[in-house]
Amino acid sequence: MTRPHLLFLAVVAIVWQPLSAQDIDCNALLLNDTTIRPAVEAWLNSGTRQETEDLYGPISEWDTACVTTMNSLFKFAKDFDEDLTGWDTSRVKHMDLAFEAASNFRANVSTWDTTNVVSMNRIFSRTSLLDADWTGISQWNTNSLTDMRLAFLASAGFSGDLTGWDTSQCSSAERLFEGTFAFTADVSGWDLDKVSSMDNLFKNAERFEGKIGGWKVSSGALQTMQYALSDLIEFHPLDREGNNVTFLDWNTENVNDMSFILDGTQDFDTDLIAGWNTSALTHLNLAFSRSKHLHGTLQSSSWDTSKVTSFSSLFVSSENFTSPLISGFDTSSAIDMNALFKFSKSFHSDVSGWDTSKVRTMEEFAYESSDFMGEGIAGFDLSRTTSLQEAFRGVTNFPIDWLTDWNTSSLKHVRDMFRDAEWKFEEDAPLPFSLCWDFEQVFRIYLEPLTCSSPNVGIDCDCISFSVAEYMNTDCGGPPCLGTPPEDTETDEDSVSADNATLLEEEVVLLESGSMRLLMRSSSPMAILATVVCFWML
Repeated sequence: MTRPHLLFLAVVAIVWQPLSAQDIDCNALLLNDTTIRPAVEAWLNSGTRQETEDLYGPISEWDTACVTTMNSLFKFAKDFDEDLTGWDTSRVKHMDLAFEAASNFRANVSTWDTTNVVSMNRIFSRTSLLDADWTGISQWNTNSLTDMRLAFLASAGFSGDLTGWDTSQCSSAERLFEGTFAFTADVSGWDLDKVSSMDNLFKNAERFEGKIGGWKVSSGALQTMQYALSDLIEFHPLDREGNNVTFLDWNTENVNDMSFILDGTQDFDTDLIAGWNTSALTHLNLAFSRSKHLHGTLQSSSWDTSKVTSFSSLFVSSENFTSPLISGFDTSSAIDMNALFKFSKSFHSDVSGWDTSKVRTMEEFAYESSDFMGEGIAGFDLSRTTSLQEAFRGVTNFPIDWLTDWNTSSLKHVRDMFRDAEWKFEEDAPLPFSLCWDFEQVFRIYLEPLTCSSPNVGIDCDCISFSVAEYMNTDCGGPPCLGTPPEDTETDEDSVSADNATLLEEEVVLLESGSMRLLMRSSSPMAILATVVCFWML
């Protein structure tokens, strides 16, 4: 073939080659990013549907070649069953909330080209999928997908096969399955190596039986898992073969925050997480709060908590937790233990091995905790602790001898520390020990009267200054100094002089800026109810 003929064929090829999606003149098309959503909304409205079809034609034949975003396109579209296989979605990049709350959606979208879609945030959220048909989405190409946060948020009954989805570019799985009900879809084998956050991943999921076995989470990119497994009810993940998953084999070596991770979860098999690498963990706030009936082999010694600085509210409102889950925690870096056992029930664990030497604050530590019997608390090192505000308020069966050896030299806040507490004593047992705490740093002390049914309470003048005692007696209605009570616990009240009379039920406990000594002896079978009263500012 001559050179002129070759040139002619080349020109013809250029002229006659089909127009690609990039060559389409979008200005000449009626449907684009600006008009597509109003058009769908108008079509969904039976009153304007005909007018919409007069303008754009039947919805199944719409030319969507220039549409790049389908955000909220079919949001609230109920009982939609039109054929959308002819739609050109090759340019679409965003499908956020595209089908949110679209109940009973039955349109065939299996042919959609999702090659360029980068975002599917909340795409199926709040959708009732029990009577819908989403089988077609298993064929979607998600090679470009980077954002699938909240994709199935609060959806019900999803049972599709999504094993073919490419999730290798996704950087976040936040709230992905949060609030799902009866989720049984197969999402096994997903590559989540680039995911840095799994916050709220399965939060509040109920009857979850999805296949999640074989997830690739091995790169160490994962850093935060707040609420990841919280509020779960009947959580039974499966592997690819449909067997129960026994361990979530994820690389957690760089995860620094697991706050709320099992918050509110019930009947959870801790074997799923017992072997996690927690060497980078710094926050465990509310990690087991409100949890009930945790079972399995998870022990505190299973997790490395040597870098955790905050144990705040770790077991708040928890029930039925056991010593193995608590006693072995490495608390050597702990600074915050606020509300750690607040509202907890039947706490009988041994914490004698806990290192509290760096703890700064223990406010509401065991606030309103019934039947609180933490063995080893008497040995806590509180030399750096500045606040015990409401720490033991409302605690029942509180052994008073826990408090005798505490170093309180750094304390600044003690308001309501023992308010409404019930002290535990052996009936009519003598209490020869003294409570003489150092309150030199305290700049505001609120003390409340002790209800002295048993034992009697005396203030030792040797441990306080006369001026402070005089101030308290004068301004707060407190009793005169009693001196050191005699060792004989059978003292006859009639023999006590008027100046050293037995304290009444609403007498004031005296604290001063230097120190305090509280001497007690038992004289009746009732337990003391201690409460925190009087204001004093240095």
